[in-house]
Amino acid sequence: MAFDDSILISGQLHDIKNQIQALLSDQHDLNEAIDHAHPARPIVEKLNLHGQGLKQRVVELLSILKLQHSGFKPCMEEHWLSDTLEPIINDYTQIHDVSVDLEIDEDFNSFYDDQLLSLAVRNALSNADQAGATNVKIFVEEYDDGHWRLFFIDNGPGFNDSVLNQTQFIPQGTDHGLGLYLIQQVMKLHKRKDNIGFIELGNHEQGGAQLSLVFP
Repeated sequence: MAFDDSILISGQLHDIKNQIQALLSDQHDLNEAIDHAHPARPIVEKLNLHGQGLKQRVVELLSILKLQHSGFKPCMEEHWLSDTLEPIINDYTQIHDVSVDLEIDEDFNSFYDDQLLSLAVRNALSNADQAGATNVKIFVEEYDDGHWRLFFIDNGPGFNDSVLNQTQFIPQGTDHGLGLYLIQQVMKLHKRKDNIGFIELGNHEQGGAQLSLVFP
């Protein structure tokens, strides 16, 4: 039987994640030991934020390995969308120069894989940030047949024609390649009856890129 190198990679990533968690714990202890007025306090807090970001990237890499595994099954459970999005937005905006306007009813809930959606949201924010946007607006539209859309509209330069004309994304090839590839793969795993989730790209009439995640 051929050796599955993804098992080795996954094991190494889990070990790295545990090491980062130990580092974050030590940073927390250091933060508690330093007086609030100490000049090094902001630096320690910044290190902690970057450590949290690094840990999340490792978690995302583990998610990518899951996506590529033929036997992977998403965990579809009921979640409140604001509970999923708010921690992601808070973490992201603390270490990036991007503001986010979250315009979602706190009572909105649906069935989706929380970890996979988190991966998609982080990549949507990262794409906007890397394109030069300084603000992202996030909102939901619901439809009578039960499907719903999660919108991301930024104030950046928008998508160029080569990106808009693509229907299938690959990890390489464009500035948005990996991010859009991952988001598209996440949405394909969200299914209801004979319908499969997908993404739609466009440029907003007032400028900036518009990305919508369509849940069946």
